[in-house]
Amino acid sequence: MEMHTVTAKIPASLHKQLEKFARKEDRKKSYMIRQAIEEFIEDKKDYEDAMKRIAEDKKEERLSLEEVMRKYGLEN
Repeated sequence: MEMHTVTAKIPASLHKQLEKFARKEDRKKSYMIRQAIEEFIEDKKDYEDAMKRIAEDKKEERLSLEEVMRKYGLEN
């Protein structure tokens, strides 16, 4: 797998937290950053997929439970 180097500036407080967490997990900071970016991208893709589905669902007819029960004669 080809790897690239990315440089980013982060506040000292965040760097301190990253170092502490990396030590605790016995991992390198680069590993922790890579994992965080991968999870962020996955979450963004999931969010975009969900928003797309919601937009598509708005085109379909929606019925409440009460409406379905009335429609199919399931009322008590």
